[in-house]
Amino acid sequence: MSYAPSRFYPLENGGYFRESETDNFFEYAAHNNFIEDTVYPEFQHRVFVDNEGSWRYAKILKKTAYIIVDINDYGEPVIEKWQIKNHRRYNI
Repeated sequence: MSYAPSRFYPLENGGYFRESETDNFFEYAAHNNFIEDTVYPEFQHRVFVDNEGSWRYAKILKKTAYIIVDINDYGEPVIEKWQIKNHRRYNI
């Protein structure tokens, strides 16, 4: 389970989902108020990957999440596609 740390609340344009294969729970939020926005503009969310505040760039759709998990030797993002379930948005 990966809840966002309290310093990130309220989760602006955020929500939660479960990754279908592992059933792991993740919270996410828009990161539109942070300087990092210009790095990967198509990845408009941050998915919290632990309860300490670590997060990854993400693009959350209705049943799919695209997560940047690493950067390759050429400086390009390595993207994983996750099938998600129980997706709920906190702010619509």
